[in-house]
Amino acid sequence: MPRPIHLPIAVLLLTIGAPPRPAAASPSHIRTTSAPLQTLIAEGIARSPTFHKLVDQLEASDVVVYVNFRMFNEPDLGGQISFVGAAGGLRYLQIFVAPLTDLNGLAILGHELRHAVEIASAPSVVDSASMARRYARIGFSVTPYAHRFDTRNAVECGQRVYREALTKTRGTDGP
Repeated sequence: MPRPIHLPIAVLLLTIGAPPRPAAASPSHIRTTSAPLQTLIAEGIARSPTFHKLVDQLEASDVVVYVNFRMFNEPDLGGQISFVGAAGGLRYLQIFVAPLTDLNGLAILGHELRHAVEIASAPSVVDSASMARRYARIGFSVTPYAHRFDTRNAVECGQRVYREALTKTRGTDGP
């Protein structure tokens, strides 16, 4: 029994006429499953050129950052970054920020993203120990009893993100 010719032709026509599939988007280097954090990140990009630049720098790096909310026991602690691991040519970081979705939360997230950029710019940071050594060199201790460090750049960055977002909120940026 001869095969019907019209079936393969119909499949070929359907394939040719199908619209091209969009290229798969590369995953973001800043990841969260929290809708409020997704909104905060989008607002940071829209309202603060400094925040936008941090995101661009991370997107161009070998660092992937996971961001989540977390309550901290220390009243003066609003954010924390830690090294998770390295695999497949990528380094993975975890940022926890206090559950704030206002300008303070945006500033804290900007501060922590600045730390992620500091790590991204240091290829020698490949684990928690090398990250601790880096911050002992470039940072300053924030507590005498724990290995917590900060940097002037991150402090200033958080303040700048806050000011820029505040200015954008007030509408004094101009057109």
